Amino acid sequence: MKKVLIVIGGLVLLVIAAALIAPSFVDWNQYRDRITTEAGKATGRDVSIGGDIRLAVLPSPVLVVNDLSIANIDGGSEPQMLRLQAAEVNIALWPLLTGRVEVRSVSLVEPDLILEVLADGRRNWDFAVPAERPTGAPGAVIDLPPRRDAPAEETPDQPDAEAPAATVPAAVQLDAISIEQGRVLYRDATTGQELGIGSLNADVSAGSLRGPLDARGSMEIEGVPLTFDVSIGAVEGGEPVGIRADLGSDAGASRLRVRGMVEDWEAAPRFSGRIESAADDLAAAIQAVAASPLPGFLAQRTTLDFDLVASQTEATVGALALRLGDMSAEGAAMMTFGDAPEIVAQVVAGRIDLDSWLAMPAVPGRGPATAGDEPAEADAEASAQAAAPDDTADRAWPPSPAGVKPEPAAEAPVAAVPTLLPADLRAALALSVEAITYRDGVIREASIAADAAEGTLTVTRATALLPGGADANLSGVLGGTAADPRLEGQMQAEAPDLRAVLAWLGYAADDVPSDGLRTLSLNTGVVATPAAIRARNADIRIDGSQVQGDFGVAFAERPRLDADLEIDRLNLDAYLPETAQEIEIPAADPGAIRETFDGSRENSAGRQQNNADAAAPKAAAPASVDADVKVQIAELSWRNTAASGVRIDGSLQDGVLTLREARVDDFAGANATVSGTFRELETDPIMQGVAFQARAPDLSRLARSLDLTLPDGVPSGTAVVASGGVEGTTAKPKVDVTVRALGAEVHAAGDLTLPAGDPLYDGRLRLVSDDIVGVLTALGVDYRPAGRLGGTDVGAQVTLGGGKLSLSGLDGQLAGIALGGSIEVDATGDRPAITADLSTGRVVIDDLLPAAQSAGLDWRIVPASWMALPPALHPPARSGVLVARVDPRWPDEPLDLSVLRDVDAKLTLRSESLVHSQYALEQVDASLAVESGVLTWERLNATLFGGSAKSTGRLDAADAPTVEATIQLEGVDLSRAPGAGISSGRLWFDAELRTEGRSGADWISALDGNGTITLRGLDPGFDATQVPVAGPIIAPVIELTRGLNRALGPLLGAVSGRAGSGLADISAPFTVASGVVTFDPARLDGGIYQGQARGTANLPAWRLDMTGEISLAAGPLGDLLSGIRELPGRCGFAASGRLDSPDFRLDSGCIPVPGTGNGIGDLLERVPEELRRILPGNNGGEDPGEPSQPERVIRDLFRGLIDRR
Repeated sequence: MKKVLIVIGGLVLLVIAAALIAPSFVDWNQYRDRITTEAGKATGRDVSIGGDIRLAVLPSPVLVVNDLSIANIDGGSEPQMLRLQAAEVNIALWPLLTGRVEVRSVSLVEPDLILEVLADGRRNWDFAVPAERPTGAPGAVIDLPPRRDAPAEETPDQPDAEAPAATVPAAVQLDAISIEQGRVLYRDATTGQELGIGSLNADVSAGSLRGPLDARGSMEIEGVPLTFDVSIGAVEGGEPVGIRADLGSDAGASRLRVRGMVEDWEAAPRFSGRIESAADDLAAAIQAVAASPLPGFLAQRTTLDFDLVASQTEATVGALALRLGDMSAEGAAMMTFGDAPEIVAQVVAGRIDLDSWLAMPAVPGRGPATAGDEPAEADAEASAQAAAPDDTADRAWPPSPAGVKPEPAAEAPVAAVPTLLPADLRAALALSVEAITYRDGVIREASIAADAAEGTLTVTRATALLPGGADANLSGVLGGTAADPRLEGQMQAEAPDLRAVLAWLGYAADDVPSDGLRTLSLNTGVVATPAAIRARNADIRIDGSQVQGDFGVAFAERPRLDADLEIDRLNLDAYLPETAQEIEIPAADPGAIRETFDGSRENSAGRQQNNADAAAPKAAAPASVDADVKVQIAELSWRNTAASGVRIDGSLQDGVLTLREARVDDFAGANATVSGTFRELETDPIMQGVAFQARAPDLSRLARSLDLTLPDGVPSGTAVVASGGVEGTTAKPKVDVTVRALGAEVHAAGDLTLPAGDPLYDGRLRLVSDDIVGVLTALGVDYRPAGRLGGTDVGAQVTLGGGKLSLSGLDGQLAGIALGGSIEVDATGDRPAITADLSTGRVVIDDLLPAAQSAGLDWRIVPASWMALPPALHPPARSGVLVARVDPRWPDEPLDLSVLRDVDAKLTLRSESLVHSQYALEQVDASLAVESGVLTWERLNATLFGGSAKSTGRLDAADAPTVEATIQLEGVDLSRAPGAGISSGRLWFDAELRTEGRSGADWISALDGNGTITLRGLDPGFDATQVPVAGPIIAPVIELTRGLNRALGPLLGAVSGRAGSGLADISAPFTVASGVVTFDPARLDGGIYQGQARGTANLPAWRLDMTGEISLAAGPLGDLLSGIRELPGRCGFAASGRLDSPDFRLDSGCIPVPGTGNGIGDLLERVPEELRRILPGNNGGEDPGEPSQPERVIRDLFRGLIDRR
């Protein structure tokens, strides 16, 4: 029996041993399908095992499953809810035999778990477990026994009681749970919320399934590495459950600490405790989640601590303490949850040093890398692993919902547009700051109070006391939707010391007069959205001005400004800097040619920069901004002058500025309008269709208002009208402008280059005026011509710029004189250079000369060297005053020839006629040049009284000016000279003259040279002072002929019938030395006499001293009386005295005086009484003008005698 028992016992032990050992030798993989099927029945999901299954009982039960997955709910974003690379469970054997489950270890390798809420509200962690399963069926699981302390009635067979499923069995002990590289993703399709936990590595232990629980490890939440250490006490009855949690992150050295307890864990959990958080660098902690740039003040140590009492229905936050750097704040809050949540919160901050915050350097944005990135070695290792083949490479994290279509929610109602705040939320919020330091000023008592209800936030009060005694407050309602919030409210501000406020904001008003920018009052409606902010019905008062209207800004890719404002009055003088200077329009100054055309000039303010250097940057509006502005100013005051009807109406759209109208109805009586379009504002603005009109009925009044100084000649009441258009770029516009003023009209049409460039102007310019003298007088030119000038209508192609002026294509009439040709002025060198090629019609110089100078200049007071020289050699006028000075004697004032030293010039002149005094130069052809102070006239040709006149010469305007000239007159018909009073006579004059000196007296005293005077067929019965070409050199020989004519007058009539008889021929070579003209000799042929004369004409002393002799026998009188009486062979004569009226003496024996008993007189005594009575000079006082009949008989007799010769 004993052996039997031993055998039976051995068999039992063998069976037991076989039962314990046999599972280790079973290939459980052949039961994989059955196992997964039963698991699917138990979970209601498809379960898949792709790897090996291993089960062992000894030495302790161990279950190992590889590649396990559990399907997701239908419509989920991913096919599997759980994917597990490997799971191993090790259970203690003996406790299990005693009815207790003691899990020695659980190892989960790379678990991927997705927890999600579908759009229809279903949750994928709700498993549909079958309600019944057959007892003892294959694969049936054995229920664990109920809790030891459970009442007897709480059995699984009592469904109405609190089922065991609602309790957590305590007979399960978890000694160690290990999770390696776990991943958890939470998605909520109803809210769009998504949270990912990756790299989860944890060690967990639990005394039972009811605690206590300890877990520590690391993980990444949204890429942010965290460490955790959590301890939860055991849930035992209604005892409070202690909770301790510590979270930490290397990002900003952040940490979170939770200490507290949960009461009534199972029925109505309620947490009470303290939460403490800190970060050494808050910006780094934030950037671990959001890598965008952050303000520098966030890179400070930050702490946030508060007490929290929270349940499922309410929460209270107390003893809240926030500290950010040196800033501290305290607060409290109460919240209730439910269908109508309520929040009441209050935060009070101390002093915020905003200046120091703003001075902190900004924190730059970070790249995709986060604070938890592993070192480079880890990156390299990760890269190597990524490069290796991996059957799990398709397991992207976090998994994307792509590829799986959720089940459509059939007949789902259209969701209502959410409001900005939850419609059922009620809240009362209050925030106040004791003081804010900003820009070295202090903003005090800043506060905001707001209430939330029915989806809107009502700001009942937002106030602040600003520096300078200003205050501002805002109230309104913030509503709309989350996508389109909208604030509507009212804003008020008062600034009794606006200057102090502006100074605080950094806008210095030092240049603004003290009366400006004193007070500000603002009251406006405000409408603000994320897209725009607008002021409605604004009422702004600045000093004495009231601004009313609407204005706003739209925030978009192209911001837009809109304004429609009305201003009752605006005193610009109260805001413009007090640095305005009077602008003076100078009178014309011929000596200022350099300053007129040069690119740089000097004025009272000092030397200005060259135009190219002074070019200011373009003040262009940005093309990325749009605007529509309308501003009306009822009354505007500027320079103490009121302007009314000021209006600006324009828009800026897509970089195009459209000025619909800019106008001033009345400013000092003037009005103006401008309109047009401006494009390319940010580069080189282009004007299109720009038109303007301006009219000032009284230019003097307008000038006084603008502090302009007009020339004295502009009469009061002068009207100005300007109109025109502009096209093209602002740097190089095309202008077409007409200005009417002072009885003149100026029209300019061409290209303008601004503010610098070459040329400055290139276009056509035309001047029209019936009174050019009046225009010049009004412009300050002291010019009063002796004659009445004609009208002006002249045009030219003008090129002005770069210190150069060009007038080409001159065409028209200037002061009634036909004018053509071109003029060029170059002021870029050391001296301005003028090049002119002109053609004129008939020019009456007498009419052009100033009235202060006689138009008929007497030859007796004009130096001989000037008679045939060009006007440039005459003593020049004073700068700026065109008044010729003529002294009755040789002028001893220094000659002002500075113009020749200041200007270089080349002049070619062709004139139909130049008329001066009794001169009439026809077909004038002249070529003159001025260079380095030397005037050279290479050619001065003209026709003078039927003859020709030519001259060449040179004038050196040195310290002691010198002149060299040649003068040629050929065949000048003296009888054609107006007022000459002679019937015949032609003049030939050929001379070379030189002189030097500083005055006219010096010139005449230093005159040297030589030449020849030839007169042919000269009527001796004339007054030499009436001959226009009889200068001081020619006059002496003419005076000799005139003296002989007076002395021999009685004989001239007797022989005047013979051809050529009584007409004088003169040939007079001469030399000039020191102003004394010497004739040696001058040959005379007077028809009835022949002779010669020698002597001098002292031009500086204005004296004549000449002697000579003539012979009557060789003439026709000798032929007539040859058979009667022998005439004297020689008759002497002399002339001396003033050059213009010398005394003439003829030897008495040559003078035919009847009754004297000598010479011809005795001969005449013996002529029969009848014949004497008809001889010239013996008519008994009868008029000798018309010969009597007997006289003609005697004359015929003499003619016959003479003809027989």
